[in-house]
Amino acid sequence: MSQEQVFCCALFQGMKEKEAESILSCLSAVRRRYEKGNVIFSAGHCIRSLGLVQSGRVEIVRDDYWGNRQVLGTAGPGELFGEAYACIGGEPLMVSVLASEMSEILSVSGSFADEPVYHDHRCGGTCEPVDMLITWGSGPFGKR
Repeated sequence: MSQEQVFCCALFQGMKEKEAESILSCLSAVRRRYEKGNVIFSAGHCIRSLGLVQSGRVEIVRDDYWGNRQVLGTAGPGELFGEAYACIGGEPLMVSVLASEMSEILSVSGSFADEPVYHDHRCGGTCEPVDMLITWGSGPFGKR
């Protein structure tokens, strides 16, 4: 997935590339590679970051008491996962997220939704791009 495709996802919808790059830097975005079958997020854990699939595919799964696995959804290039849990914070995941093939994931702190608590931002939550993300009207997390 190219840099352009990263900025075309819903999280950056309508933003200029420079603004999106600034937000990624401020929120300590990290790229990671996962082999097929690797766990990205585990059920029962709390997460503070959301994932953006840059390449590959992930499965959102639920395992029952007897070990049966149910695939609840998938995400491919340009799609987000874990955003609800990352932004509410403190809630254990009820699902796991696994790489269903070799995948590259951009992990982005969900702390921008903690308004007015900005403890995970490099800028302390005072930069214009993070403020824009918090109040973005056309994005998935904006106030409408």
